Amino acid sequence: MAKMKVAQWTAPRMFSVKEVDVPTIGHDEALVKVKACGICETDIRIWTGGFKIGGISAKVLEPPIILGHEVSGIVEEIGSSSIIGAGDKVGVFNVWPCGKCSHCRSTSGFVHPSYCREVKSMGVNVDGGYAEYVRVPISALHRLPANLSIEEAALLEPVAATYHAFWNSGMKLGDIVAILGAGPIGLLFVQMAQAAGASKVILADLLDHRLELGRELGADVLINASKANTREELLRTTGGVGADLVIEAAGVPGTIRDSISVVKNEGNITLFGVPAEPIRDINMDLVVTKSVCMKGFIGARYSEAIDLLASGTVSVKKLITHTFGLDRIDHAYRVAVEKTENVMKILLKP
Repeated sequence: MAKMKVAQWTAPRMFSVKEVDVPTIGHDEALVKVKACGICETDIRIWTGGFKIGGISAKVLEPPIILGHEVSGIVEEIGSSSIIGAGDKVGVFNVWPCGKCSHCRSTSGFVHPSYCREVKSMGVNVDGGYAEYVRVPISALHRLPANLSIEEAALLEPVAATYHAFWNSGMKLGDIVAILGAGPIGLLFVQMAQAAGASKVILADLLDHRLELGRELGADVLINASKANTREELLRTTGGVGADLVIEAAGVPGTIRDSISVVKNEGNITLFGVPAEPIRDINMDLVVTKSVCMKGFIGARYSEAIDLLASGTVSVKKLITHTFGLDRIDHAYRVAVEKTENVMKILLKP
């Protein structure tokens, strides 16, 4: 049987680069030759150990498994006839629902596949993209337009997820939008807010190089939270009123608390960052007394994400700062975790 190289997560903070059999596919599956796979904060949390999956009945994810859920590549083999064929350049939707449970069969509107009781999630409970090949359902494939590069397409998943949250954020034309966190997700939100007609986009982060990139991508006001008080600066720049929409894109206690203090009365808060641990001392009385709408979002809109990237409305080229082969995955993770070398987004290229 043919072999392929993989980087398998084998223990907390440990990868093993080795050869394994190339997967065989069923009639409703495809074999994709992985050309690029992003390293995500979720991957890092899994790698460190203790990452929980399963919502209310959460359990700790344990090795071994091949991580990686931000995948683009070329279809190598396809199990049955489809509008997508061998040789097509594709992005891969990373969450695969069963299609049979009550969540999947809901008719109440948009239902994210993650709600499925038997969901398969690439790089979480089925093998992912830190490999030369990955086996996926045909239904997860999205053919890419010619003007979208393989590298850009590896960021389809974060663009699709960000856009779903932004679509539901309640932003209106002319709103002041504050984005807390200038990582790749925060800078996607910057571009979406500008494209949607925000009158002012305020961006806060701890790292100057991320803020400066945010300025290049459309942020109007920058706040370095390591040098200034985010709440005081944001209220000053909004005349003491606060932002119409605050998007929390860091997933840390301080920015979640700040989001409540800097949003205007009757404003909206979108929670996108996922905290590593439960957060205490949240001033929920302010949520009530300011009549704030505070919502978290999970979901992804892949077709719209492809359109945003192909049209140039959202650009990810400047977000991709590093690429490494699988043999250098340990170094890649050190750069990602320690945030050295002005890193933004790292791609692995098997």
